[in-house]
Amino acid sequence: MLRTPLATRISRLGLSGILLIYLAALAVSAVAGGLVFHATGVGGPDESLKSSIFSALSMALGARDPHQGGDLDLAGVTGVVLAVIGVILPAWLLGAFVYLVFKFDPIVWKKTASYENPGNGRAHVTFRFYNGSSETISGMKVKVTARYTTDDRPASRAVEPMKLNTGMNRPLQDCIEWPISDPAMAQSVRMPLAEVDGCVGVEFARLDRLIPHEKVEYVVEVSGMLTGTGNEIRSQHLYRADEVIEGHFQEIDIDVSVPPREWSGWQGWENNVHLFVFGYGSLLNSQSASRTLGDAEALTYANAVLAGYELAWNAGLVTGAAEGVDGIAVALGLEESPEGRCEGSVIAITRDDLVRLDNREINYARVDVTETITWEGAPEHRTVVTYVPLADSVAGSRSPEAFVSQAYASSVADGYAEQGLDTAQLTAATSRAGLPIRTV
Repeated sequence: MLRTPLATRISRLGLSGILLIYLAALAVSAVAGGLVFHATGVGGPDESLKSSIFSALSMALGARDPHQGGDLDLAGVTGVVLAVIGVILPAWLLGAFVYLVFKFDPIVWKKTASYENPGNGRAHVTFRFYNGSSETISGMKVKVTARYTTDDRPASRAVEPMKLNTGMNRPLQDCIEWPISDPAMAQSVRMPLAEVDGCVGVEFARLDRLIPHEKVEYVVEVSGMLTGTGNEIRSQHLYRADEVIEGHFQEIDIDVSVPPREWSGWQGWENNVHLFVFGYGSLLNSQSASRTLGDAEALTYANAVLAGYELAWNAGLVTGAAEGVDGIAVALGLEESPEGRCEGSVIAITRDDLVRLDNREINYARVDVTETITWEGAPEHRTVVTYVPLADSVAGSRSPEAFVSQAYASSVADGYAEQGLDTAQLTAATSRAGLPIRTV
C-alpha cells in the first residue's frame, strides 16, 4: 500500500494536497454516517430519505434496491462505502505521505526549463539540475523524452526520445553522460529544436509534422550511482508546456562550503531571464559597443530609465585605457542618488557577452539593477546589469590631473543622438564635473 502506483501518484500533490484529500474524506464519511443514522434512527426512519439512499447506493454498487424485491442491507452497504472512504483511502494517503517524506532523491531540479532562440537557427530548450546530496554521483546519465497529446479525435499521445548536447557546437547524443557529479554541482543539458517555415518546435516521427515547442511536455531522467553507498539512483522530472519559459537561465556562483540543499543562493537559480546591459556612456554608440558585442546592426537597443542613480564624470581610467597618456582620462559613470534617475538604453546580450563586457569595463563593478529599471516592452522574466565605477576609479576622477578625452566625449554624444536621448542630463553632469577636454 505504501508504494502502490496510486500512492506514488498522490505523493505528487505534495503535503498540502494530501491533507486536503484526507479532510475531504473525513467530511464525506461524517456526512454519510449522519445520513444513515438519520434514515435508520430510533425515532423511526425517514422513508423518503432511506429510499433515496438505497437507490443511490444500489446504482453506485450495482446492487438491487430491497424495495424492488432485493435484499440489500443499508447498513452493510454503507459500511463498505465508509470502509473505502475511512480506511482504504487514508491508507493510500498515508502511503503517499510516507513516500513523499522519506523518499530519497539526490537530484534537485530547476522548476523551469529555458527556451532560447538566438535567431541563428539554433533554438533550444535547456534543462538544469544539481546534485543535492553530500555524496558524489558516478556514471550520471541524462535522457529527455518529448511528448505531445494530439488534437485528433480520438486523441493520441506522441512520444519521442530527443537528441541532446551540452553546449553550442557540441555533438548531438541520445544520452548525455558525466563520469562524476560532485555535491552542489549544477549541470545542464540542451535539447536542440527544429524549425520549419518559421515554426520552432519538436519533430515527432509518427506524426510526420512539427509540433510548436509551446505545446510539448518533456520528461527528463537522471540516473547514476552514489559512490559512498553504491546505491543506484533514478530521478525524473516533468516539465509541462507552461514551465518552459523563454529566456536565459540564471547564472549563479556555487558555494561548496555548505551542504548543497542549505545554500541560500539556489533561490536565484530559479529565475529564467532575458539578459540586458544598461548603457549610459559609450555603449550607447553602436559602433563603439560593436567592438565588444559584435555586429553593430545586430544590436537591439531600447531606451530605459534607471532609478536611484544619476550621471557623473567619475570613472577615472587609472588602468588600461589611460596607459601611455599623461594625466587621468575620465569616463562617464553613475553615482547613487535616492531621488536620481538616469536615462540610457538597454541592450540585449548573452552570457558570453558578460565576460566581454567585464573585460571592457575593468574600472567598473557589474551590478544588478533589474528591480530599479523600466522601459516599454520589458519582458517579464529578465535580468538587467549595469556598470558602476570602482572606488579607486572614483578617486582617480578627482585628481588634479583628470581630464575628458575629446574622442570619448564625441563618441558619447554620437551615442545619445543615435538613441534619440535627451542630452540635458549629460550636459548637467559635464557642467558639474568642470573637467578640461583634451585631444589625446
